Amino acid sequence: MNCIPSSPVHGRYHEEDSDSDLDNVQSNDGRADSNITDEILEERKLKYQRYKQPLSSSSPIRDLMRERRKGRLRELAREKKINSYRNDMEQFVMEQEYLRHLQDMQQEAQKHEIPPDEIDRLVEDEGEVVNSADEPAMLNNISTKREPKQLNEDEELIRLIELQEEYESLMEQEQQELEETLSGFSI
Repeated sequence: MNCIPSSPVHGRYHEEDSDSDLDNVQSNDGRADSNITDEILEERKLKYQRYKQPLSSSSPIRDLMRERRKGRLRELAREKKINSYRNDMEQFVMEQEYLRHLQDMQQEAQKHEIPPDEIDRLVEDEGEVVNSADEPAMLNNISTKREPKQLNEDEELIRLIELQEEYESLMEQEQQELEETLSGFSI
């Protein structure tokens, strides 16, 4: 009779037979237990392998390439972040240099600025000088056929041309100074 491990042990009344049957049951019981545990262990082992290594298990070379690619991507992201910080710093420095340059130019302009009341005084002084210079010239030119009014206009025109030339030379000097300053300003 085949004994199932969960079925009760049938006892015999013979002593010799009962010992042999008991030994058979224990050996069958041991084999059944070992088979069940082996099956459970084997099943767990297969489940673990399926979980750990999916259907298409990758080769070590592929894993190595994947790790290298991840490393490269991390490095590229790091470099991109560093470059953005560096660009921000460069832009900040350029803005500060530009603002400093504007401030220097403003100080230079203030240094060469002539106050409005000084301009008015100079214009009045020039008018008086022209008028005082015109009187002797008019007396000398009476013999000529020109009118004094025309003489004043000519002298005023000459004076304006001289002033224009003087201002143009000053503008050229300022332009040269500005170009020298800008050449010292590096981007």
